[in-house]
Amino acid sequence: GLPASLGEIFTHAKSFGGSVFSLAASVMRLLIHHDPTCFPQLQSAGLPAVYLAAIRDEAIPSSEVLASVPNTLTALCLNTQGLEMVRSQSAG
Repeated sequence: GLPASLGEIFTHAKSFGGSVFSLAASVMRLLIHHDPTCFPQLQSAGLPAVYLAAIRDEAIPSSEVLASVPNTLTALCLNTQGLEMVRSQSAG
């Protein structure tokens, strides 16, 4: 399904490139903004963790990816669990 596909893109960011990675981040962000109750499903699929690992590890040095990070992090932080994930990544 969609979460698995997004997870593959985040996991293999270098293979897909900056454009596809940033589009996948936008899809995840829009899902969260339009239906905040979907966060648990995204989290159970591992999407927030895989996304955060990819940006932490600077998987793709791309202006498109860099431009998508603030809005995606904001969407993740709308949920308490997402906020804690983002905080733990920035502290580590």
